[in-house]
Amino acid sequence: MSAMTFFVDPTWWVSVVVVGIVINFFSAYAKGWIDSGLGKISEKWKYSSERRKQAQLGKIEELARSEYLRMKAMGAATHALIRGVSFQVIAFFGIYLAVSADKVFPTEIVLAVGCFAILSLSMSMASVITAATIRKNVESADKLDRI
Repeated sequence: MSAMTFFVDPTWWVSVVVVGIVINFFSAYAKGWIDSGLGKISEKWKYSSERRKQAQLGKIEELARSEYLRMKAMGAATHALIRGVSFQVIAFFGIYLAVSADKVFPTEIVLAVGCFAILSLSMSMASVITAATIRKNVESADKLDRI
């Protein structure tokens, strides 16, 4: 059945009109619920974002007061960065194994190794972002300490 004969069929037009009317009525009654629900989510998101920002400023002020804490934080950032690079190496070995060993190992093992490689890459990204965040906080604390 071609597309043109499909559009000529009256049952298609009737079903489109009926579905359109049902969606229109549903949207008229659900608009208030959707607006209030999304408004509450937005309000919670804003409150949570403000709370995280205040916590980060508190951490920066604490780091600015103590050089020992800044050095400890830089050690934690270095550890997170090394952990991220280690996860990348593991992921690249996993990708290499998943791509090159598809004839040697069963498909399930290759799929599991591929999923493990993706998991390792995401863990690497999280570690590198953590290291960058810690370093940014320490640099901000250094600027505050110099003022």
